[in-house]
Amino acid sequence: MRLRKRNCSGMSVIEILVVIAVLGIFMGIAVPSVMRSFHAMAQAKKLTNRYPDTRKALGAMSDMIRRTYPTAMQSGATFAGSNGSYDFEGVMIPADVLSFPVLDTGYAHVRSVQRISYKLDLSTPPLGSPPAGLVQMRSALDADPEAGTRESLHHQAVGLDFSYLDNSKNPPEWVQEWPPASAASSVQPPTPAVAPPVAAGEGQATPPEAARQPVILPGAVKITVFVLGGVAPQPTSFFTIVNVPSR
Repeated sequence: MRLRKRNCSGMSVIEILVVIAVLGIFMGIAVPSVMRSFHAMAQAKKLTNRYPDTRKALGAMSDMIRRTYPTAMQSGATFAGSNGSYDFEGVMIPADVLSFPVLDTGYAHVRSVQRISYKLDLSTPPLGSPPAGLVQMRSALDADPEAGTRESLHHQAVGLDFSYLDNSKNPPEWVQEWPPASAASSVQPPTPAVAPPVAAGEGQATPPEAARQPVILPGAVKITVFVLGGVAPQPTSFFTIVNVPSR
């Protein structure tokens, strides 16, 4: 009876050890998976919290690009996008600039036909003030954009990239600057108008009208904004594509 009792007691210890081993294996597999799930949920929440401000900024820029006023370009205004970048903690981040004429009667103090410009303000803000980040500048066509009104669209934006759809290519392709290099060679300069001769005894001849410039516009613009404080140590990118009116 004693020998049998010892065998039963020995089997119970083995069973307990097996259960502990199985439980340890399960916890080793399940707990990291659960922790990763909670971490992913926290990252998604951070991304969601960042998105409304970024979506608002992308929407504001898209709305202005839809107001592009090609008629103003016939008199010398330009739709111009330049490509740039800078070193952000060892990573090269885009810092493009875009400027174009728009028709916006809601700002009569500036003029109905205005110049809208987008850029990054990388200057150090005053103590206690947030960085300007992505800014929109509004000015008269013949004025310096920096002298016009300025509005910050996203204080946490650290990168801005524009791509332009070149419909002159077959098939169309995205380029990083506008006008593209191919446009300069394909467009012939306008022939200057010649004033009519002045007859004897007549007054001054009517000055010729200014020659209309060719309008060169992209088919669409892709806007990409890089925002700091997303789900990764590096800036998180958000983008949208907006069509450009041709007339």
